[in-house]
Amino acid sequence: MDSITVKRVEPGDSNFLYQLMNTPQIMSALNELPTSRDNWTDAVACWETDDDELDFIVWSGDRQIGWLAFNGLSAPDQTVYLKMAAILPEYQHRGIGTHALSRLLDVMKEKNFARAILFTNQENESALRCYQKCGFKVTEKLTQTMTDGTVTRRYKMECIINDGDEKIRLI
Repeated sequence: MDSITVKRVEPGDSNFLYQLMNTPQIMSALNELPTSRDNWTDAVACWETDDDELDFIVWSGDRQIGWLAFNGLSAPDQTVYLKMAAILPEYQHRGIGTHALSRLLDVMKEKNFARAILFTNQENESALRCYQKCGFKVTEKLTQTMTDGTVTRRYKMECIINDGDEKIRLI
């Protein structure tokens, strides 16, 4: 994993995000709809001044291969939310997502967050394995209507980042 790095999103990354999030396998796994380049240019510009969100590009050497994003950073309850984790299909199942997410959870720990929460599709077994390897546990089962209109069975998962007295209820 020496060649895997994680860097903050920069304005020039909008083209990669457009390509990544319009990859058919990614759109299907995340129940997303197609987006435009302008959507991503605008989003990246907004993130630069958004104190509530941090977005990262995952690199393999000099190639962009994924996107991880957290929000909820300005909430007073010390909880951060993993809003996005997407790795190009040809780089999946290699431990790259687990490696990148673990490093970013360490960053969130340094920023004094107590826990991280995410939501994922119950059928996305590879994502579930990644999240479990990073310390996430299922805390709730739910059904959600997704962006593309599909009704999907989901898990809410939580991970304690900083040890303390707070305990999460497992289902």
